[in-house]
Amino acid sequence: MIAWLSGQGIEARRRESHPGVWVGRDKICALGLHLRRGVSMHGFALNLTCGLGGYTGFVPCGITDGGVTTLAALCDRAPEPWEAADAVGDAILKAIFDTPGPLDYRDEAEGT
Repeated sequence: MIAWLSGQGIEARRRESHPGVWVGRDKICALGLHLRRGVSMHGFALNLTCGLGGYTGFVPCGITDGGVTTLAALCDRAPEPWEAADAVGDAILKAIFDTPGPLDYRDEAEGT
């Protein structure tokens, strides 16, 4: 995620003791992992263009020394969700398999 955001001109990073991906003191991406009965479930939530008003009623992830931001707030044009999903998917596959993208991972998953 950090590498993909860098390609968008965003300087993102990890923060020690704080999960997720951060731009300055603001979280742009939440990451999750759940293990149950030997099965892992994982995912992420990247803030592209969402309104941040919903975050005023609670402290996201219990982290009081940071806020929340969106890609749209940080650059001229945030990609459409489908554009971001394809590009981030390719970046994740490249990071995992060290394979140049773009990769057509949908065909393999569908068995075609």
